[in-house]
Amino acid sequence: MIVYGKQVFLYIIQKHLEKLQRLLLCKNIEQSLYYKLKNRGILIEHVDSKKAQALAKGGNHQGFLMEITMPQELLLKDMMSFSSLLILEGISDTHNIGALFRSAYCLGFAGIILTQISSFSYAGAIKTSSGALLDVPFCIYQDSLSLSHELKMAHFMLYGAMSGGIELSSCFLENKNLSKIALFLGSEGEGLRKKLIKKMDYCVSVPLENDFNSLNVGVAAAILMDRIRNGRRKQTRNTR
Repeated sequence: MIVYGKQVFLYIIQKHLEKLQRLLLCKNIEQSLYYKLKNRGILIEHVDSKKAQALAKGGNHQGFLMEITMPQELLLKDMMSFSSLLILEGISDTHNIGALFRSAYCLGFAGIILTQISSFSYAGAIKTSSGALLDVPFCIYQDSLSLSHELKMAHFMLYGAMSGGIELSSCFLENKNLSKIALFLGSEGEGLRKKLIKKMDYCVSVPLENDFNSLNVGVAAAILMDRIRNGRRKQTRNTR
């Protein structure tokens, strides 16, 4: 699989050098780094801008393209051992998926489950996540309704993001158990399906100002994940 971009390159050589199979350069890099990669047995090729653009399929490669091993999906049963999961229903936009992986990694969510999609662009999501996708366990599980049942059986509390929901802080006052949380988000156009909303323990939203009624799904997810993280920290302090 070919991925590209300077930030992705820097992330991979810092944290996932073992995944790098071949480096294709459209510009020069520092000699010390060049020989470090050579000494690790990594094949380095120089390509012209035309070939680089073709390999990046028109994307902004910034002179850095890499052939890496494909990230591996986990099985659903393996995801159930985590304490926090982000569930994405019907979100297929590569930029949104990449942003959500990046936020999940930065804010300490343990894994992501993508539902109601058959596949997504791994290369594009790695690019838009600045490489964070390589560090967030994930799986694709088509049936979100069945997934909600599986999560409840595994003792997760289900939080669904939707317009008109209550604030997370109200949920935390009512429910003291924050040990296993699954946060569901739907696509920007459709949101979560009504059948799935009925399966939620809580429907939550981010209160907005200035008579504006929506947030980008990536921004909303980041705010909610951060508030869940803060709620857990507060709970931990209160139990000491």
